[in-house]
Amino acid sequence: MPATSHHCQVSEAGEATSAGVFAMCCAMTPKRAMLRQIGNRCFCAELSSHPDLKSQEAVDAHCASVVKPCPQFRQEDCCQLTPAKYLVGDDIGVQTGVDPSQMCTCAGPLKASRYTEQEAIDSACGKLFTPCSELQEVHCCLSSPMRFRDGSGDRCFCSGPVAHGRFKSQEVIDERCSDELKSCDDLKVASCCAKTPKQVRVSDGMGGCWCSGPFRNGNTTYTQQVIEAKCASASTIQM
Repeated sequence: MPATSHHCQVSEAGEATSAGVFAMCCAMTPKRAMLRQIGNRCFCAELSSHPDLKSQEAVDAHCASVVKPCPQFRQEDCCQLTPAKYLVGDDIGVQTGVDPSQMCTCAGPLKASRYTEQEAIDSACGKLFTPCSELQEVHCCLSSPMRFRDGSGDRCFCSGPVAHGRFKSQEVIDERCSDELKSCDDLKVASCCAKTPKQVRVSDGMGGCWCSGPFRNGNTTYTQQVIEAKCASASTIQM
């Protein structure tokens, strides 16, 4: 058993889920697994001490699945877990104790942390997502730097490049957005209306335009029927 142990943050269910200690164990060479002692103390266990992880390969795989360099995590990834979790170790969160390597993980409700109840995590996560029908891909391209739309159903969001995402570099996002967002001088209403099914030209009000199928903007829904009418009058929707 190692000479030093650390205080465990404990969930409401009584589980030792200290993201800080866990990340610290996984940052060791070789990686170790976290175990809980009597008295609410945690330590980084040798292989022979852990009841489940009997090989270094098993420890490495376990660490890789839950503790990664922060750039490989997004808060939205944690929120899409069941139950929802929050990102710890990012620049605005609770540091995991492995600075400067900055390893991150997804944590559930923990005592003495930002979120002590699952309801608080669910509420915070709910603010990050928008129904995909209300978030066009071009909306994300209007960000600076440009982003891409990720997610599905009622849980869409704008994301920067991420190793496990559709777009792994900013250059690829910029190239994709340049295909979607055009100058209004270059993108004619007729070009959008010539698509099958018809699409409508939408303007950001600053000289940028794109073609769009049915979407929702605030309380206004632009159905295919509305788009057909816009094409009949050669109209542009102003955002």
